[in-house]
Amino acid sequence: MAKVKPTEDDDPLGPDSGGFLPQEFIPARGRQGKKYSKEEVENLREIVRRLAGLGMPQTTISEIVGMDEKTLRKYYAHELRVTAHELTAMVAGKLFDKCMNEDTASIIFWLKTRGGWKEDGPPAPPIDPTAPIEEKDGPLNLIEIEFVDA
Repeated sequence: MAKVKPTEDDDPLGPDSGGFLPQEFIPARGRQGKKYSKEEVENLREIVRRLAGLGMPQTTISEIVGMDEKTLRKYYAHELRVTAHELTAMVAGKLFDKCMNEDTASIIFWLKTRGGWKEDGPPAPPIDPTAPIEEKDGPLNLIEIEFVDA
């Protein structure tokens, strides 16, 4: 089966995106023990950061950059572990900024997900099991149930 060279139309971000992973970014594959230059290492680091941030599995990332998964985990462990968390924090910051600018939809989303609110309002205060029962309308009436043997 012949390998087909990818075209600009194959870019997942669209033909006008400028390429998510420009070909000059990706060093030649099949180096078997040859060292990468500093520029190639930084390019690989950026590729791994981008792909890890998108939630790509490590197998896919290793195939794209042309190295074994063990090698990827050894040299790019920080990028694989931290990048997704950094991007989530950036998105949370944007959401917070929108809330502070009084974007109603963002405020509602924040309160439902982070504040524990539901459609009917804020959550009820926690109940203290040691507090005495308040009698609202006079004394508390207990219902007596009689069991009758049939």
